[in-house]
Amino acid sequence: NDPEAIKRVFLDNVQNYRRPGFIKRMLQPIIGDSLLNTDAEPWRSQRRMMAPAFAPHAVGLALPLIARMAERSCDRTPGDGGLIDMAAEATRTTLEVIDEALFSGQSGMSFGETSDLVRDLLSGTGEMRMSMLFGLEAFDMAPAQVRARRARRTLVARMEQFIRSRAEMANPPDDFIFRLYAAFAAEHPHEEAIQLSLDNAMTFFVAGHETTANGLAWAVYLLASDPQAQDWAREEAVAAWAANDPAQVVEKLPYLKMVWEETLRLYPPVHRIDREALGDDVLCGATIRKGDIITVWPWVLHRHKTLWNEPDLFNPENFDPEAKDGRHRYQYMPFGAGPRICIGMGFAQAEALIILS
Repeated sequence: NDPEAIKRVFLDNVQNYRRPGFIKRMLQPIIGDSLLNTDAEPWRSQRRMMAPAFAPHAVGLALPLIARMAERSCDRTPGDGGLIDMAAEATRTTLEVIDEALFSGQSGMSFGETSDLVRDLLSGTGEMRMSMLFGLEAFDMAPAQVRARRARRTLVARMEQFIRSRAEMANPPDDFIFRLYAAFAAEHPHEEAIQLSLDNAMTFFVAGHETTANGLAWAVYLLASDPQAQDWAREEAVAAWAANDPAQVVEKLPYLKMVWEETLRLYPPVHRIDREALGDDVLCGATIRKGDIITVWPWVLHRHKTLWNEPDLFNPENFDPEAKDGRHRYQYMPFGAGPRICIGMGFAQAEALIILS
């Protein structure tokens, strides 16, 4: 939990730390050799090729799409004071955003079916089981594991079919999937480009919507517990949308951005990040040996009493500019840190602010 030690692992001596092998084995059946699950040169190559798809200009082009999905979500929300499952609604909205952004809304999978498949996949993958450590997942007959394998087969088959059809089109839509395939096809053989596109599409489709949806649900929960914060956020949102311009609205939401960042402090979507030492090192005066596993828990780090004032209290003022300037960069890392910081962070931040507002 020491920010300087975290900085050494994720930045200063980053070449000495990699994603642990057992984590890669757990994720391999779902996301293969995607950006999230590779190291060294394969990671650098994929990061370089995908960077343009997540540059500020590309994110800006997606803002009207996100706004349409947010408007659709608002239309589904009854105004009679009835009960609404906001976690389910957040999941539906972020899935629709991903479907539109990745597949131009042409994936052919309904929300009900897709959400069930993703839920089964994540539930099974989230279980640390001996079968995973020894590569025997196919023989694990626990109900959650059987459902996860079935869901994975369905999602992978449909996504692969979609990518192949896009690759064969003479004039395909300029969506994320085609841009991804085109980037890989420029430097890899056709089948390899298909597989890399599939691995990364699975990563963005599954993790890309689920983490943001969780954050949105917690943000609504926290605002519901603080009427004053909710009033301020609503007033700001109404003013920001007066011109009805998605391209400008994100920059007009400074208080809501503070609310969002505070939400990710209290409820970080990724609650632990692991690294494996490739060689000996020293952290906080302790000797680290080759093969040791270093684990950072953002959930703990973000609530550590030596780093935060009243750490369990919801206080958006933790993220006003002055407070942020006085804080160590590595005591807050909801999207990871260093060179491997989440490539989709800018997209996720903009998506969350538009949907919340």
